Amino acid sequence: MPGALFNSLPLPKLNYKSSIDTAEAVCVCPGANLAEYGNLAPQDGTTWASEVTGSNLTPGLPNKCASSATANSGYVRSLRQPDWINPTLAGMHSGSNTLVTLNWNSCADPFPDDGVEHYIILRNTSNVFGVPVDGVYYNIGDNIGGATVVARNFGLSTTVTYVDTVQVSCSTGIYYEIFAFRYGPEMIPGILYDPARGAAYNACKVYSISSQ
Repeated sequence: MPGALFNSLPLPKLNYKSSIDTAEAVCVCPGANLAEYGNLAPQDGTTWASEVTGSNLTPGLPNKCASSATANSGYVRSLRQPDWINPTLAGMHSGSNTLVTLNWNSCADPFPDDGVEHYIILRNTSNVFGVPVDGVYYNIGDNIGGATVVARNFGLSTTVTYVDTVQVSCSTGIYYEIFAFRYGPEMIPGILYDPARGAAYNACKVYSISSQ
């Protein structure tokens, strides 16, 4: 049982009431939101904490109370993804149909000078786009759901203009989609440790246009 000192501590706090073995650690579980980190009753017991072992102990990865648990990963991803309130996008092609100029409103960025928040631009000949996967750092030319990555990681979050050199068909037009994202690739390229690591995309706030 927790003693008087624990009981007198302010929230948030947790006391894990069970034993742990060698190579185990205690983590907040499921960790789906901030309230579960010691603000929800009971603070004493195993309701909001659990022992974990094996690969789930890796520092820097979300808490996993079971091998398939993703609640904490989803919460961490929601914290890492940038916000883009009411995104807008406008495009204009040149008279020769060889250039398309895109302009959009900037995403929310509390510290624009730190250079960790950027945009990724996709292009397609039809209005069909996929959604970037959190944790994956795409290169120019990569395919996402049938669309091609034409620009990535240029300037800062305050950079809201891009000129694409492309031949625009007069019959079909061309389509674009922009995602805001934070951070870069993992230290070891090609290894996706968890969607809550690496690049974090604002997959819920996108906007597409056609230019003909």
